[in-house]
Amino acid sequence: MWNLRRQRLMAFEQLRPVEKERVRVLGGLEGALLGAARSVDGSDGDVRALVRGLKLDNRSPWASVCGHCFTEASAAGLVATKGRLFPKVVISDEAGAESLREGHDELRAARGAYLDAEPDLTNAAMADCLRTVADAYQPSLGA
Repeated sequence: MWNLRRQRLMAFEQLRPVEKERVRVLGGLEGALLGAARSVDGSDGDVRALVRGLKLDNRSPWASVCGHCFTEASAAGLVATKGRLFPKVVISDEAGAESLREGHDELRAARGAYLDAEPDLTNAAMADCLRTVADAYQPSLGA
């Protein structure tokens, strides 16, 4: 966002002064993204640098992302793996997973409204992220 603001493509204002706030260490994909953001030097809000900072597996970048998501859900006790030869993911806490449905539906509706309101910006950001993941899959093409 800050990079888009500097390029005068987006405008916003600060509504409250910056204050020290309590920080919670996150796991899963959100924690991995925050960790990648901390590790990227001088990128100035560059989405490509952030996605590359996730250290995606060259052979299976989506497996890296899914692994972060599984780690978070597993730590919350919602999912587990069963089977030795062919492991599969199973929902271990049906009630816990179902209790999240209302919140997820609200997030999905809000995201849909945002996508409808800003389709060009959203499509540009998604295309940039997908291009970066493709470059991570074949690093020689992304240089």
